Amino acid sequence: MTLRVRILASMTLAIVQACGGSDEPPPEETSTGDEVVAEPEPEPEPPPPAPSPLRVLHAAAASFGAAVSGMAGDAQIEEVAFAAASAYVPVDVGSTLALNAGGATVEQALELSPGVPVTALLFSGEGGAPTVLVMPDEARPVMGQTRGRFVNAMLGSGEALDLCFPGANRRAPGRALIAGVEYGDFGGIPSFPSRYQPMTLAGVDAVQVRVAAENACSGAIVGTAALPPIDINVAHNLTIVAIGRRTGRPAVPRQLLVCEDTPGPGTCVALPLR
Repeated sequence: MTLRVRILASMTLAIVQACGGSDEPPPEETSTGDEVVAEPEPEPEPPPPAPSPLRVLHAAAASFGAAVSGMAGDAQIEEVAFAAASAYVPVDVGSTLALNAGGATVEQALELSPGVPVTALLFSGEGGAPTVLVMPDEARPVMGQTRGRFVNAMLGSGEALDLCFPGANRRAPGRALIAGVEYGDFGGIPSFPSRYQPMTLAGVDAVQVRVAAENACSGAIVGTAALPPIDINVAHNLTIVAIGRRTGRPAVPRQLLVCEDTPGPGTCVALPLR
């Protein structure tokens, strides 16, 4: 090779090195038509789902002498007496509820939606075995409106029950609030998951529970409960539960639980059914 050729080759190599020439491949790029951009950063992980507030109501007449306690996922349910309710506790979506009542244990998978409160009602199933009914609550009431739903948890004949305004006298038919609720179920507006329906309670001092009949609120009277004054200027979400034992032994007093659901305190008042 001549001196002139060697000089040209050396100059060419120097120019290539000065311009960043390298044996390493260039970074991967993505073409978007007219421009070339680098690969985007990976999307951040979504936050975990919000927990759901859970409350337990003890309405199991076969276990009325024993307090109920348990766990829901990592959340602890403190002891709950018969005809009472626990506080709302935050529970992770996908949790299982495990309750202990009088030596018997019942487990229930909870179908929870993030942030949506629920009430788990313990009642006496077949043969008195504890069973759980899970009811979605609603976090927000309708301002200036009282809404309610009715639960039949009264152990005995297994008949459906009506919740009524009393008639003019004890023999007269009543006026239906919520009719035909089977044992172990809750009634109200069927198309609503919570079943809450508007209730006009202004001036009402009592409600009545009757055995369901062909004509609503014309069946045998289970009992009448005197209502405490309800402030109709404040919005309420109510769960009303018929509990106790209609027939059989041991006798358990018939009562009507009136429970203030979230965003209220979650507590219940037990009213005798006479």
